[in-house]
This record gives sequence, structure tokens and C-alpha cells, in this order.
Amino acid sequence: MKRNTADILKIGVIIPVLVLSLAACGSSGSTAAPKEEEKPAEETAAEETEAPAAEETAPEAEAPEAGETVTAYETVENGGVKLSIPLDYTEEIILDVPQDDAEGVLFSVSEKASVEADKALGNSHDGAGWLFSISRSDEETVHQMMCSDMSGTDLMATDGNGTYYLFNHPTDVRLVRETSEQMNQDMDRWTELVEWADSVKASFLQENAGLTAVKYGNTTPEIYFSKVLYDSSVKYTVSTTEFGPMEPAGVDPAPYVGKLLTGAQYEMLDGEEAPDGEYVVLNFPDEDARFDFFTAEGNKNWIRMVWFEEQNEQLYKVTFDDDTVQATDVMEEWYHALVDANK
Repeated sequence: MKRNTADILKIGVIIPVLVLSLAACGSSGSTAAPKEEEKPAEETAAEETEAPAAEETAPEAEAPEAGETVTAYETVENGGVKLSIPLDYTEEIILDVPQDDAEGVLFSVSEKASVEADKALGNSHDGAGWLFSISRSDEETVHQMMCSDMSGTDLMATDGNGTYYLFNHPTDVRLVRETSEQMNQDMDRWTELVEWADSVKASFLQENAGLTAVKYGNTTPEIYFSKVLYDSSVKYTVSTTEFGPMEPAGVDPAPYVGKLLTGAQYEMLDGEEAPDGEYVVLNFPDEDARFDFFTAEGNKNWIRMVWFEEQNEQLYKVTFDDDTVQATDVMEEWYHALVDANK
């Protein structure tokens, strides 16, 4: 249901568009080096049904220090979870609270002025002024999502019982005004709204007891590692010069690949050269892609992706929350398990 803040939550509406676009998009198996970029996110339409009443409360927080400004919130519930919005913004936004949405959307927030400007310009951009939405999904669906590009969607939390909460956001700028002058004049306030939207990921966890933070990335290496875990059709081998390529042979990859995905941050290394020496290879023959894990000390968290008939490559570095984990050590342990299973 669409909630016009003035009528129900005293919150707000959306905003029409002179659209600024910042595009980005992840790629794998192409002739150009994979880029951790974003693709435009799709908007979810919501049925108009009665929404639950709002509570004027604030998420739990520590007692403010002397002289510290205290923010008041308006809180709305849907699907057993809560979203709180600072009262400073309630007249500037539109909050949609869909009931039984087919895509699992619980809350969607847009800037009111952009929606109105878009209409004034004669447009009908459903995404004008869109700031974010929160949705939920089951574990199987989330695992499938992790096997492909998730630009515009961040895994945020789980209830521990197979339900995941997702933070969805634009991959371009949705600010709309009727003139460039208005656009420039309102840019600071728009930026403030975007910064608040980004903070919702943390505050949503804080105010919804029983949810646990989930942190998985969606870089190209992580997409391929997820395929090993969640795509039963994917073919792969692990190899070294010691015994050559090894098939899965019924060995569960989860204890190994799980370490490469959990508490891990992957970054591209541009302008760096691959280390000399040997490496462990995770190969995807049907996708013409492989990942080399270097064995040299000091470079065990460096990974090279090679694709398109070995014409392209990209270096990555992974940093683990647990600094005792090294990617190459994990791969070597996995490899020896495969060797034993293939005897």
C-alpha cells in the first residue's frame, strides 16, 4: 500500500526526474576485464491495501551525551519487522508498505519532490526519487541470487530460520527536478537523504531483535565460488602440478568454499603484477574461466582470474575478518581432500 505521509504516517511522497545516471555493472566471462559495477535495479509495484498504523518511537540507542542532538522517529511495522524514519524527513518522503507483495517487498521509500517533479515534466518514471526498499526472501532464492550479479541488492540479515532480509537500492541517481537550477539547489538535501538511506541497513538490524547481520559480497570471484556451492549443474576441477586436475568426486565443497565467502572482502588489484611461482587452480571448463591461488608467502590471498581463452586476466586480493585464514591454504586443503577421494 502506498502511504502518503501527510495522510497516514505524516511522511511524504516521491519526486519526478531530471535524471542523473551513475552506471555500473559486474561482468564475468567477457572480453573485457570483469568490473564490479552495478546494473539498474528494478522497481517493485505494490498493491494498495490497508497498512498498519505507525508508532512514534525510536530504535533503541545509547543514552545521548550532554549537548548531543536526539533524533525522533516515526516507526511502521510490516511482516513482523519495523522500520523507523526520522521525523525530520517524514514530510519529504513517500513510504510504501505493501501487503503480501509477490516480490517480498516490505517497505519502499522515495523522495516526494522528485516524484512530483517527474509528474510535472509529464513523465511516468516509477523509480523517480526512489531511495531504497527492504524485502525478504527464502534461503534457496538467496543462494540462487548469489550465483549471479546482484547489483542494487545487498544481503542484510537473516532470522536464522531460512528467511533473509535484503536492502535494495538504485544503481543510478534518481533525483528529479524541473530545472537544472532546482537540481543544483536541492542536491545537498538529496545527498543527506541518500546518506540516511544507507544508514538504514544498520538501524534496521538494531531495532529488530532476533535478526543477525549477513555479509556476503558479489564480486566476480564470489559469484563463481557461490556457483560451486549452490549450482548443481556447474562443472569444476581443482588442480596443482602435484597430481593434476581433480574432479569433485563427491567431496562436499562447503567446508572449503564457505571459508572463501564468509567474512571476506574482495578487491581488484589494478596496476599490480601477478606473483611468480606456483598456484592452485580452480577451473570452470564450461565457462572458460579459472582462478589461480598463489602459493608464495605474502601472496596467499592474491587470486588471479583468467578467462576468454586466457586472453584476459584480473588480479584480486581477499581480506578475511579472521586473519588466520589464507585463501591458498584453504584451496590446498580442499585439493588434498579431492586427491584422497579420487584414489
